[in-house]
Amino acid sequence: PEKKGGAILLVTLNLNEDGSLLLEVADLGAAESVEYEGTWTVEDGDVVAEAIISKKETRTFRLSVDENGNLSVEGEDFVLTHIDETIPLHKQLPIPVDLSQRAYATVDIQAGNPLDPFIISVNGGGVLDGSGLGGDCVGYINIEPVVRIKWEGEADFARIFFYSDHDPTLIVQAPDGSFYCNDDANVLLLDPSLTFENPQEGVYNIWVGSYQADQLIPGVLVVTTREDVSVETFTLEGLVRRGPMPDVSRAPGGKAPDELVEAIRNLKKGVESLEAGEPFTKEVTVDGDAPAFEFDIEGQRCNGFIKAQPELAFDWSGEAGQLTIYFEGDDDTTLLVVAANGQITCNDDADAGNLNPMVTLDDPQEGRYAVFVGRVKPEVEVTGVLTVTDAADAQPQALAPKSFSLGSDNQ
Repeated sequence: PEKKGGAILLVTLNLNEDGSLLLEVADLGAAESVEYEGTWTVEDGDVVAEAIISKKETRTFRLSVDENGNLSVEGEDFVLTHIDETIPLHKQLPIPVDLSQRAYATVDIQAGNPLDPFIISVNGGGVLDGSGLGGDCVGYINIEPVVRIKWEGEADFARIFFYSDHDPTLIVQAPDGSFYCNDDANVLLLDPSLTFENPQEGVYNIWVGSYQADQLIPGVLVVTTREDVSVETFTLEGLVRRGPMPDVSRAPGGKAPDELVEAIRNLKKGVESLEAGEPFTKEVTVDGDAPAFEFDIEGQRCNGFIKAQPELAFDWSGEAGQLTIYFEGDDDTTLLVVAANGQITCNDDADAGNLNPMVTLDDPQEGRYAVFVGRVKPEVEVTGVLTVTDAADAQPQALAPKSFSLGSDNQ
């Protein structure tokens, strides 16, 4: 920085084998870096580089390496002080926190915050090589910090870690300007974690990096002062202890075509008589070819391939708060239900982790119902059990999505 509080500049010089060069100057508070092209040659054992700053200006500088491996730089606007390579560069050259620089998210956190752990969803990765900051810093990062934390209060420690299913890195600038970096929390865990003892009050800038430039790494950044919360033990499932809730359609649905309703009402054979309080099951083979997604139904999205005739038609009688219809099969299926009032309701999956479908109808009317079971894959014949019940807690057994193989070592 030219002065205390100035911008953080990271300068990268790339010397290409064809004699061209690329000088990149990144202001960590700006939206993007500035690139200058030029050429380089070797003269008397030194590298002489020329960067074309503009049409009227060329910046020339010389990089020299002596027999002991010591590097020196001479040129306009370039000054290299004594560097001890055993000490991280950012610990020799103070880089003040620049409060004018932008961040993707800025939050105020106080010690004792009831929202501990504090969690924020961010994307790691970027175009800037964070190894230029020295020390243990690695990974490509955004020019702007992904999160800026304004910390107040006293705590024995504060822990910052990034939780994902990739291999991210973590770079944190403390209020005194020092940089702290981590790659892996331990030899078995690729997620990074940093712990600050008696954290000082002030602003912390945080970057999440990736090992490839422009790689996008989604995950959650966690800040905590709790002993029982760490990257080794953290799970999102542990925050909300509610199981998955069925994602079923309880709306009236769209209106079925009149000819379909009339055909269902005119069915003479195979119609069951079902009463409230008596669950009904039927073994079904699903092998239809008619695409249910071609039904033009307002407010409904149907899926799967169904038969021309329903898998089950029944006359419902009695009073019940709800009527639940679900199918438990050995592969992915869908449901299309035509109610007594002519309304169509469709469902693909009971919830995000269950491929078996389920439809729940509130305050079912007495009359004729028809149930179509569709298969998602037209080439796969599915077998299973269709259930009709008015039990309030009825749900199909879970059918989890199948994993897929990309080879013998990848799944």
